[in-house]
Order: sequence, then structure tokens, then C-alpha cells
Amino acid sequence: MLKSKKGSPEELNLALMRVLNSIGIQCSPVLIGSKGNGRSELVPFPYLNQFNEIILLARLDGESVYLDLSDPIAPFGYIDPEKHVKGGLMLVKDKSELIQIKIRHNSNTILMTDVSLKDDGRLQIDNMLRTYFYEGLKLARISKSFKDKNEPMEKLFAEDENYVYSNVEVLDELKEKNYVSTKFNVTSKDRVDDGFLEVSPFSFSSFSENPFTQEYRVFPVDFGFSFTETYNAKIKIPTGYDLDDFPMEEKFTISSGQIDFSYSPSKIEGVVNIIARIEVKDPMIDPKYYPELKFFMESVASKLNAPVIFRKRLLLNLMKGVFICIVLLLVEFSQLFAQVEFGHYSEKELALERVSFEPEAKIVTLWEEGTSYFMVNGLHTDFLFRYKVLDDNIENFGDIKIPFLEVDPWLKI
Repeated sequence: MLKSKKGSPEELNLALMRVLNSIGIQCSPVLIGSKGNGRSELVPFPYLNQFNEIILLARLDGESVYLDLSDPIAPFGYIDPEKHVKGGLMLVKDKSELIQIKIRHNSNTILMTDVSLKDDGRLQIDNMLRTYFYEGLKLARISKSFKDKNEPMEKLFAEDENYVYSNVEVLDELKEKNYVSTKFNVTSKDRVDDGFLEVSPFSFSSFSENPFTQEYRVFPVDFGFSFTETYNAKIKIPTGYDLDDFPMEEKFTISSGQIDFSYSPSKIEGVVNIIARIEVKDPMIDPKYYPELKFFMESVASKLNAPVIFRKRLLLNLMKGVFICIVLLLVEFSQLFAQVEFGHYSEKELALERVSFEPEAKIVTLWEEGTSYFMVNGLHTDFLFRYKVLDDNIENFGDIKIPFLEVDPWLKI
């Protein structure tokens, strides 16, 4: 191995152990059963068939640190996610024992988004994505494969019928700062021509689609490792638009408490700010919680795709104008209808308690029966209805009819 400078992960790890021990750093091998090896829980005695991998446990600067050289891309101190298990067998002469394994890390994803409307009428979304620790390692692997094949980084994103991804830059700083930075722009293919503008800043996030489609599961759901994803969008309200609607604040989780989600919007000085956050606290979720988890992820996807809606001021004013015209026409029509169908009654006649109406009827009584209200865009109109009742029921004149419709007052603004 020293001559060829190549070796299996086990050989590399054992070679590192020898080097560390030779310079006085305490280091021991730990046998583990990697994910998918058949057992999620170790039996409490050294049954060798439950182990298939080796990692190292060293004492560095007074702290216990797990080491693994199986991934050439991963920085020193990273453990292959397939080896993030609950326990293993630490091999020490005359002191071997089963131990719990806790790999400390802070795997986060932070997405910063600025949304604006370009001069040509297209939507522009500028993004800065930072993925930390194992989230960053996943992205580093994918971006390296694209570089090795001379493929464009735009392939990081799925094709979208409404948007174009461009200017994708990936900077791997895992070894220096434990994160990978990604800049990219998203531009709508079509101009915004109608009176409404819909913006979904998180529609391309990793959980904008529900990954769980099966009705039930037999095996646990394994997210690989605990992590947090935080999305922060700043949407500048375009000139000539008003904020019409946006998703409400919401929080939800599953009964086991292993995963939760929050969504918090706000409006400050012409900018809509949205912060969404999903946290997986325990990556291994029992199948009995799968129905809850499936509904949870469906709710997350729905929330991340929910649009913020803006409306052109011109359209708003036009709608108000059209409504006023409709109300005026209705009022004029109602007055005309009353005059043509039932005749015109003077204020003096309406002031009388009893008014002669029809030759067949002896007397009719007029009174206010009720008021109906109707509100649209702040306009308030009262309609007063007056009814005719034939006074003498003995002659079968008891039917109720509407002799006329009066608007009083006909319009209030």
C-alpha cells in the first residue's frame, strides 16, 4: 500500500491509526455495521457478523474524535454518512467494549434570496446558498463530478418550464470553513404582462416536492444525519404594484418531535421578508410515524411553493371604477324598473300610511320590510324594500307583492 499509495478504506484507516499511535496520539479501531448491513441495533455481545466497516476513535487535544479516510473528497475528521450509526465495538487490548457513537456536526443549509422585477418585465431571483458540513459534502461530491466531466454547473438544478438558471458558481471551502458556497441566478422565461405578479422564492428548494409517495413503509426512514435547512427570501415590492396576498405564518411537526417546520413572513419598508426553516433532529424515523411524516412533508412542499402575490395599482383602480359603474347602472335600472312597472310615487304619497293602488284592491299598506347590505372594495350600498299587502284578507287579497324599489340613500362611499 505504501508503494502503490492506494488501499481500501480499512487499510487506509489502519495505516492512519499506526501513524497516530507512533507519535503518541491514542487511537483505536471501532468495528461498526454500516447502514444497510442488516442491523440497526447491535446485539450486546461481539457477534462479528454484525460488523462490516472500521472507523477510528482518537484523542486529539483532549477530545474524542472519530476519523475515517474512506472518502477522498471529505476533509479530515469527516465520517462517511453511511457510517453514522448508533454504536460499535471499540477494540482495545484486554478492554474491548461496545460503545455508543455520537458524531458531532452542524450540518445546515442557508439560502439567501433577493427577488426583483427587471426593466424588461421578467422576474429576477439572485441566490446565495451555503451548505455546511455533511450537507456541503453532498454538494461538493456532485459539483466535482460535473467538473470532472466538463459539464455545466447549471445541471445542479432540474429543468424548469418557467425559469432559467444561470451564472452558477460553486466554491468548495469545506477544508477551510466547513461549507460550500453556491451563487446562482434564476430568471423567468416570460415577461409579467398581466395585472398580477406571483413570486414563489422557494419553489426550487430541496423539499419543494414531497419525497414520500408510498402509502406505507416497512423499514425506517433514514435522512442520513441530522440537519437544518433555513431559507431567507427578501422580495422587493415592484414599482407600481401593491402587496395583494402572501402565505400566513405557520409551524408544525410530527408527534415524535424528530422533525419540525416553521414559516414566518413579514413586510418592512416595501420589502416582503420570508424565513422558512426545516429541522431534522433525529434522522432515523420509525415506520409507524410514516403517515404523519408523509403528510408533514406534503404540507412543507405546499408551503414552500405558496406564492406571494402582487397586483398592479392601475388594475386595482380600474376594478374600483368598474364596480362603481355597475352599482350606478343597477341603481338607475332599479329606479327605471319601478317607474315603468309600478308607476312613480311622490314623497307625499309615500308619507301616507295608506295609498290606493289597484282597482281590484280596496287599500294597500306600505312599510319598510328590511334593509340588505352589500360590500365590495369598500363601497357600501343600502337597498330599502317596501312591500304592498292587500289589507282585506277576507277577499283573498293576502298575497305579498313588490310594487317598487327605492334606493335610500342610493350610494354611500
